[in-house]
Amino acid sequence: MTSTAHEAIGTAPPGDEVAQRYRAVFDTAAVGVLELDREGRVVDANPIFRRSVPGIVGSPVTSAMTRADAVAHLPLWRELMDGRRARYEIAATLRRPDGTTVSGHVVVTAVVAGSGEVTGAVAIAAPDSPDPPSVAPRREQPTAAEIAVLTGLASGLTLQQVAARLGLTRRGVDYRLARLRQKLRSDDPGGIPATTAGVVARGYAMGLLAPGIWPPRPGPGA
Repeated sequence: MTSTAHEAIGTAPPGDEVAQRYRAVFDTAAVGVLELDREGRVVDANPIFRRSVPGIVGSPVTSAMTRADAVAHLPLWRELMDGRRARYEIAATLRRPDGTTVSGHVVVTAVVAGSGEVTGAVAIAAPDSPDPPSVAPRREQPTAAEIAVLTGLASGLTLQQVAARLGLTRRGVDYRLARLRQKLRSDDPGGIPATTAGVVARGYAMGLLAPGIWPPRPGPGA
């Protein structure tokens, strides 16, 4: 990944050791990670995405989308490249070369150079989780977008500021916050956090936020 791509996901500009560390994360991530240029071509893709969609590097990212999803993606991409939004999230059905498909969601974040110019984007693609068994259902884990909302709240941003930062509507942030309250509940009576401070505290307690780091960042594996 390039240094600007690291900056887009909140990491320090890499030296050799740090670059190797983050390359290891890139290569072993359990979700698809794509680096895109300004034209929307895939510059790099991590192994899990290459296995799912062989031959994607060098092709437009829309080549792996259905026509309907590509149409929905393009206006959001233009806004991202024009600097009118920092990120966006869409549901998408990815098409493999063998004709099979997999449904999931994609979070696309702008890569901004030190000069302020948008040079491309980093996309995180995750398949939809299968329905849990009817017996012994497990608590649903926060999504990447919900973790981003949690990180913004931990930074002291208002809900409106979080919405602007993530390129979401205020209603979208409220929805994700409501989902977080349920997912971060404790098993004690009245265990649903009633305030945003309570949500942040539960986020730290559950390891979703890395302790002792400012500005706040997602914890390992979050």
